[in-house]
Amino acid sequence: MSQTVRLVQDSFGYYHVHIGLVEGDEVTFPASAGVYGDEPQCHGCASMRLRVGRDGISGRVVAAGEPILVPDVSRDPRFIPLQEGQTGSSLVLPLRVRGEVIGVLDVESDRLSAFDESDVVVLQSLADQVAVAVENARLYEQAQRLAALEERQRLARELHDSVSQALYGIGLGARTARALLDRDPAQASEPLEYVLSLADAGLAEMRALIFELRPDSLEREGLVAALTKQTAALQGRHNLEVHTEFPEEPALPIEVKEALYRIAQEALNNAIKHARARRVAVRLEGGARTILLEVQDDGLGFDPLAEYPGHLGLRTMQERTARLGGTLELESEPGRGTRLRARIPLRDSS
Repeated sequence: MSQTVRLVQDSFGYYHVHIGLVEGDEVTFPASAGVYGDEPQCHGCASMRLRVGRDGISGRVVAAGEPILVPDVSRDPRFIPLQEGQTGSSLVLPLRVRGEVIGVLDVESDRLSAFDESDVVVLQSLADQVAVAVENARLYEQAQRLAALEERQRLARELHDSVSQALYGIGLGARTARALLDRDPAQASEPLEYVLSLADAGLAEMRALIFELRPDSLEREGLVAALTKQTAALQGRHNLEVHTEFPEEPALPIEVKEALYRIAQEALNNAIKHARARRVAVRLEGGARTILLEVQDDGLGFDPLAEYPGHLGLRTMQERTARLGGTLELESEPGRGTRLRARIPLRDSS
């Protein structure tokens, strides 16, 4: 929003431009969403909250859903300055999305009668575009929160299904071995081997989960090490046949490494949770201009063109790839498994 208000100010030469957002029954004005004169933002606006329909011109615009033009703010008792300055005239326009007012575009001039009806038409059109951008940003933040919640729930399930079960098995095996030591010590080796195998599997699982919780270790240990741990934990956890093909650690920016790691993580989770795969292949291939991640499974497959409400995994992978200028290719059909390819271009600096 800071770029939007600065662009409006620079394009039209207005003294003050600010975006206010509706929160419940109030309109708030984030400091980063406003510019006054040559100041980069409105420092005194963070605490400004106007009641819808009652306070200020903006509160009334939200309630009515129509713009209000004030030729001389000194003669209008509804005007409440967001910051001390030289405002002469004001024009406040609603930000509307699908008939709902989600905020206002507050434009002020240091001259009297600086606005007329032609300004209302032009700026309302601009306000409609701003409203779409604001709503898209809100939807994206909501999707990110849902994805984070889904990820936390997945980690909780993994802890319960793998580490907790491993600890339970270790306790059971240890008690069995202790009982055999009293009766038949020669038979105690089998449950002890069982305990050791569970301990190794639990340790590998915990390392993989800690790695997922702390992706900053990608910078220290590398993408190949991360993918190796991830696939090893998957193999031990689900008795899955996993084939990997990894090169030497590629020289990639950390944001590319994290994106590829998260895409692989999501694809592998889908292979287990939704596809019920028994065999998975993960390949990483680095070139001079692109890096390719490929994940293929022999699972149930699905129709990539169909809608799957509530499942944000595919959208998240697409967004991660697109954010880095890459492409995500998905090949699947019911009963034929799934192949996913993420290609990300490499900058010269990498």
